[in-house]
Amino acid sequence: MNQAYKYRFSVWTATYNRAGFLPRLYESLLAQTFKDFEWIIVDDGSIDDTETVCRRFIDEGRLNIRYIKKENGGKHTAWVAATALFEGRYVVTIDSDDMLTADALDIFNKHWADLEHGNDYDLFWEVRGLCRTEDGKIIGATKPLPAPVFDTTHIDMYFKHKYLYEMHGCRKVEVLRNEAKVPEAFEYSNLCSNYGERLRWIAAGRKYKTRYINNVVRVYMYDSPGTLSLQRNFGKNVSVKRTYNSLITAKYSIERDRDLWVRFNYKGHVVNILMFSYMSMRVGINPIKTLKTSALTDKAMLIISYIPLRLLLLFLH
Repeated sequence: MNQAYKYRFSVWTATYNRAGFLPRLYESLLAQTFKDFEWIIVDDGSIDDTETVCRRFIDEGRLNIRYIKKENGGKHTAWVAATALFEGRYVVTIDSDDMLTADALDIFNKHWADLEHGNDYDLFWEVRGLCRTEDGKIIGATKPLPAPVFDTTHIDMYFKHKYLYEMHGCRKVEVLRNEAKVPEAFEYSNLCSNYGERLRWIAAGRKYKTRYINNVVRVYMYDSPGTLSLQRNFGKNVSVKRTYNSLITAKYSIERDRDLWVRFNYKGHVVNILMFSYMSMRVGINPIKTLKTSALTDKAMLIISYIPLRLLLLFLH
């Protein structure tokens, strides 16, 4: 807790060809009632006017902005670039086509301050708030939080409580650089457009708690143009990248988080195996040889599902 930070928060945005949307996000950051933050923009190789727009923001001098342009590589590569730059104590991610509520950073600051003055600060790594659409609908609302302020791990929230709201996090920078980091290299990373966030949040949840709060902090806009870095890759390439994203998420869920899936959601574990098998076949990989597991039941499911999934793939194509 004694480490020096330049800012209270680092807000960061990964963007690709969103020049028309960035001014709206910029205005939402100017409207923040809590001012001690920087804004890091990682441009994933845009070919529109993104750089011009960002340079204009910088020239206005109204926010602490750092703009980085890199070769197009997908959101996981933008995460790696941004993580090395953060100078805030806590990090808030916001997509270029969405907005933070005006009091979002104030809300996060209040809860982090409460934790800092308590005895359990070192047990926590993030605070998560609710998300809504631009017309006020809470996203993914299936049931209310167990309490207005609810402290638990992401693992318990996801597996035990089965609380599947879309929620937006504010996280400790040091955990994003360690337990929850995006690997600089992982299997088929050059063929993916992202690295599954589920894998990262579970990794952090094995060690740290999250504070879940009943406050809206993020607004999703209806005119979102789509997933970062996929706009450039038209047609078949989009499908291929998404296939590799799903393949890696399923593969690592089986290899790294099997204990959780088998204990709390065996049906989900089976789905992971079937997903991995199907996605492997789609890109021409032998799933039986590729999956690293010593569990005989997993291998048996792969073998049993191989022919039906192969026939399904042939039928769909």
